Amino acid sequence: MNTPESIASLFDKYLRNQCDAKELHFLSEALKKQPSSVFFDLMEKDWDTFEEQNIPDISFQKGDAVMNTILRKKRVSFGSKIHLKNWAAAACLALFIVGTAGAIVRWYQTQPVIYTSTPFRPLQLPDGTQVQLNHQAQVSYQESFWGDFRRVKLRGEAFFKVFPNKHQPFIIEGSRASIRVLGTQFNAKQHKQGLWVAVTEGKVVLSNAQGNSVSLVKNQWGQALDNGSLEVESGDVQNYLSWQEGRFLQFKNVAFPILVNQLERLYGVKMLWPASMRNKYLTSTSRYEPLAQLLPKLSLSLNINYRIENDTVVFSEK
Repeated sequence: MNTPESIASLFDKYLRNQCDAKELHFLSEALKKQPSSVFFDLMEKDWDTFEEQNIPDISFQKGDAVMNTILRKKRVSFGSKIHLKNWAAAACLALFIVGTAGAIVRWYQTQPVIYTSTPFRPLQLPDGTQVQLNHQAQVSYQESFWGDFRRVKLRGEAFFKVFPNKHQPFIIEGSRASIRVLGTQFNAKQHKQGLWVAVTEGKVVLSNAQGNSVSLVKNQWGQALDNGSLEVESGDVQNYLSWQEGRFLQFKNVAFPILVNQLERLYGVKMLWPASMRNKYLTSTSRYEPLAQLLPKLSLSLNINYRIENDTVVFSEK
C-alpha cells in the first residue's frame, strides 16, 4: 500500500542499501504519485543523518544549484528557508522522484566516454562544446559534466569551440600539461614532446606539470614540453587549422625558419636545416595533405633536398 508510512519505511531500507531492483522501481513510482509534502518530510528527516561525501571537484554551492534546477523541473517547491545541507542525499531523492533511479549511480561516478573519429566528423560534448577531431585523434570525457570543472583528455589533435560557462571552467588534460578555458576557440595537439595550442578566439591558460602557466590570446600559440619548458609565439594561426575540411595551407613570402616552425607544429615532427637556408622564402597556396606528399613539392619550389631519419626531416642545399 502506497502510504507515506510504507514509503518512509522502504526509503529507510534504501538508505541501508537493502532494496532490490523491484523495490527500487516501486519506491520511484510511489514517490512520483505522492504529494510534495511526503517528499519534503523524507528530506527533512533524513538529510542530517547523512555523512558528508568527499566528492572531488564538486562544491556544496554547485550541489545547491544543481539540486534547485532538478526541483524546478519537477515543480516541487519547499520555500526558500530550506538549505541543501547534504545535496548528495537530496539529489538521490530528486532523481527517484523523476523516475531515473539508474542516474543515481552516475551522480557519484559517471562513466567515461572515449571517442575516436576520422577527420571532419564533428562531436558535441554534454555541455554544448563542439569538437572537430583530426585523423586518429581521441577525446575522453565523463558522460555528464557534473562538478566545478568540465574535464576532457586529449590524444592527437582537435579544434575546440568551448561553450561559455564562467562558473565551470573547461580543462583539457594532456600527458603532462593542461589547457584551461572559460569559453573560446582554439586548436590543441598532444604530441610526443608535449601539449601545444593555437588560439583563434578568446583566451586560454596553458600549464605544465611543474605548476607553471602562461596565458595565450588570439593569434598566439604555445606549447608545454614534457621537459618542463613553456614556449609562446605570436602570429597568424590560420595555417594550424589547415587540416580542417575546406581550409588551405597558405604561405605568403614566408622566410624558411618560420616555414619550418609552422610545419613542425602542424605535422608534429622535428625538422633540421642548415643556416644557409635562412634567406629562402616561400609563397604558395594548397590544400592540406600528408607530409609525405607535401615534402616533394616543397623541395621543388625551394630547390632543396630532404631526407627522413628516425621521424626527423633533414633539409639540405642542392
